[in-house]
Amino acid sequence: MRIQLVAYHLLPAYVFARLKPRMFGKCKMSDEAQILDVRGLNCPLPVLKAKKAMRSLAAGELLWVETTDPLSAIDIPAFCENDGHDLVMSEEADGYQRYLLRKQGQ
Repeated sequence: MRIQLVAYHLLPAYVFARLKPRMFGKCKMSDEAQILDVRGLNCPLPVLKAKKAMRSLAAGELLWVETTDPLSAIDIPAFCENDGHDLVMSEEADGYQRYLLRKQGQ
């Protein structure tokens, strides 16, 4: 387990995404992606629900995770790295953050 001493939770999601850019191909809004709305839920529920939703996807499919949890800026990228999924992009929307995940593996 790695311990990171940077307070990523103090950074907006778009800043965190630029600290460690990961581009895995361009993604258009026309690509089919499921939307997981976990706005209003706090840590660790957004990641747990994202993990459950990712289990139902086939490899290469996309999932938008929409959350208001400020700790998701740490949790979602860490979840992707630990489980081997791609964090395609993150963005700030109207009062919440959106993360686009691509499932990898079998």
